[in-house]
Amino acid sequence: MKDIIWMAILLGALSACGSSDDNKAADAFEATGGVYKLGSAGTAEVTLEDAEEGAQYLVMPYALGATTGSNQVTGGSSEAFNFDIYVEGASLALGHSGAHLSASESEQVMSGRDFDHALRSLINRFDFNNPEDYEKLKKLEDTIVKDGPYSRLYLKKERRGLSNLFKKVGEQVSKNKAQAKGLQLADNGCPDVTNVKTFAATAGDANAMKAEEVSIDATDTSYCIYVHKASGYSTETDIERIKTSVTNTLKAYKEVIYDDNFTKVKDGYSFQPLIVVLPFNDSYYWPGTDALKISAAFSSALSLANGRPSLYVAADQAAVSSSGESDQTVLNQLFHSAIAHEMSHAILHYYRYNAGIEIDSVQFDEGLAHLMEDVLGYGEVNFDSYPSNFLLVFPYGTEPFLKDISKEGTSGTAAQRGAAHTLFYYLISQAGGVSFDGAVSGGDGLNFVRKYATGTARNIEGLSSAYGSDWIEAMGNYLGALAIDNATTVIEKDEWKVQSPEEDVEDTVGNEEKQYGMRFHGYGGLPDLKDTLANFTTTESDQATFQGSYYQTTPILVTLTASQSKLQVESDDEGSNSGVTVVRIK
Repeated sequence: MKDIIWMAILLGALSACGSSDDNKAADAFEATGGVYKLGSAGTAEVTLEDAEEGAQYLVMPYALGATTGSNQVTGGSSEAFNFDIYVEGASLALGHSGAHLSASESEQVMSGRDFDHALRSLINRFDFNNPEDYEKLKKLEDTIVKDGPYSRLYLKKERRGLSNLFKKVGEQVSKNKAQAKGLQLADNGCPDVTNVKTFAATAGDANAMKAEEVSIDATDTSYCIYVHKASGYSTETDIERIKTSVTNTLKAYKEVIYDDNFTKVKDGYSFQPLIVVLPFNDSYYWPGTDALKISAAFSSALSLANGRPSLYVAADQAAVSSSGESDQTVLNQLFHSAIAHEMSHAILHYYRYNAGIEIDSVQFDEGLAHLMEDVLGYGEVNFDSYPSNFLLVFPYGTEPFLKDISKEGTSGTAAQRGAAHTLFYYLISQAGGVSFDGAVSGGDGLNFVRKYATGTARNIEGLSSAYGSDWIEAMGNYLGALAIDNATTVIEKDEWKVQSPEEDVEDTVGNEEKQYGMRFHGYGGLPDLKDTLANFTTTESDQATFQGSYYQTTPILVTLTASQSKLQVESDDEGSNSGVTVVRIK
């Protein structure tokens, strides 16, 4: 039986909220609306009072599939279904499909930064015994990169590159299964430099770092740093600043974010991170085509071979910068934000490994890692590449706000990562937000992050369990937050609020005037939602159909043309975890 939701929208006049409050413009009004479930009862009625002819609402239907007993972003009986929307006394408008270029683009064409992160994601979680991971590798080899140092790179034609790289890493991992149990330690408790494994597998050297070319340092036994001397520390020229960055990153994770010293040891694997700064143009450490470089990576396979979390960072970010960035300040931020990002991967891997469960799917792992970059003071580096990509296409319904990326056999697009990033930002805001006293100092929102990472459930079940409230309503309220235009709407409903950007946040090397946080519209150069809606086309019909998959919606603009209006939404999804969000925006 079709699930049906009826809404009687009674029209009147919403008085303008003229106010001396700086946050309220003269034509501002309080946002109204709510989230309504399409459950087994099939019907619901909602009255929105004091609205007038010409008022506008965004109507966003969605379905979630299974939310418990499942680790995937999927469920129910189908992968695609229709929502039919009918109105009386109102007109409908949808963005046309060509109104904005989809941020997902073709799977065969990627930006340089997209490619960099896709490759990093593969390295992070690559299982050399899993055929599906090799299929993902083949897809990435077929990619054409449109900008940055990867420009015009087409790996499949080169017979080297990714296949060569992963073959060598696989050989090295298989040869060194006992490495974690037999590490020789230097005087400071760190593995001797010749025992630290990198990516290449040159015959006879078992992939070891070269002692004569690498300096080793650590402030204590909590981590170890290996820096290739010949690199000249091209981006970060002061090894003391690298140590400061790692020290502050670990301090924030251990003392504030997770309240955990990570002391568990399993099968010889202990949490003493190895931070390896490498020249990625040296084939001894990084095989494959000269054009194939990465800005950083955490490798679970090499970590287990080393017996320690192993983070690899490019010594010269200018040489590998996937955006072609040349500004030294930005390159410095990319260097240190990469440490914060990859350390987040290492920590989630640590928790999942000790719990004996698989690492979470890409969008959850990456969404959290991007959020942690923000928390540690590097939000400005990420916004344009990830959240912005998703928020630009959200009004057109082209990108689900969560997606089972594993079914695509890819590492996710910038928009998919950005969607997960914004979702984590919303959930952590709703859970209590993040507080700063210079650097990150606490906040109840971190309790949510801690519950998610330390829980025994993963992916969608882990996220919903950690959040701890009705997941249908939570996702509907997230869509409501996405829909709010900060320039003209005053958000009075707490469930739609997100933490405002926090200024003057210290990053991990002590730089101030950074920031944490985002707004969903009117921030970071994004157009206000009202400007986007101006491109929508009003239909002559009183009905419209949106075809989508799980965790996908399209904002449908409803403009009232009479003093009373009725809105009806029907779904052919047979699951009960469906809903519709209605938010007044004008």
